[in-house]
Amino acid sequence: MNSEEYKQEKAQQAERERIAEELRKRTACFTGHRPDRYGHYDIKHEKNKPIISVLTKAIEMLIEEEKISRFISGGALGVDTLAFFSVHKLKEKHPNIQNLLAVPFDNQDRKWSAEQKKWYRRMLQLADEVIYVDTLSEYTLKDTPTGEYHPVKLQKRNEYMIDHAYAVIAVWDGSSGGTGNCVRYARKTYERRVLFRIDPRYDNHLDVRYIGHGI
Repeated sequence: MNSEEYKQEKAQQAERERIAEELRKRTACFTGHRPDRYGHYDIKHEKNKPIISVLTKAIEMLIEEEKISRFISGGALGVDTLAFFSVHKLKEKHPNIQNLLAVPFDNQDRKWSAEQKKWYRRMLQLADEVIYVDTLSEYTLKDTPTGEYHPVKLQKRNEYMIDHAYAVIAVWDGSSGGTGNCVRYARKTYERRVLFRIDPRYDNHLDVRYIGHGI
């Protein structure tokens, strides 16, 4: 590579990074507990209505106040599913928003019930884009084939969503586990980010925090 080719490659890389950062600033992602922490596995159950209401409020706040237009959910049971369909419903009012799915590996629903599989397949059909995270070079596991289950892939999926989002909506009761790890990862990355925390212990109280690097 000569000097001129090097300059061109450097300029192209800078442009790719600029575009990626612009997308990140317009993107939010979701993380949260399984339904036993806040509601019910049946997404139409009455117990889920309060969390859906707060999720919808948080999403609209991000659209109107932060100019967020892209929402990434992980396709898992619980908050991910409720968040996806909340965004889908809001597309009637805000047709410009995009509803993305970042799944840890293909067929993550293989051990789910028939009803759960139905809703998952519906998400795959409705999503504006589906990202299979374990196929991406920076998030792949060297010793595990793509498409196959591995617990670390769930964390990699969370990292992908956080890495590509400015805002995070977390349904989190403060406990350790996948959701707690996801929130901690969000707090450690990037200089500026907004965290919308919904705490199921306190009547789904919504708390908004602007967090800086390492906080």
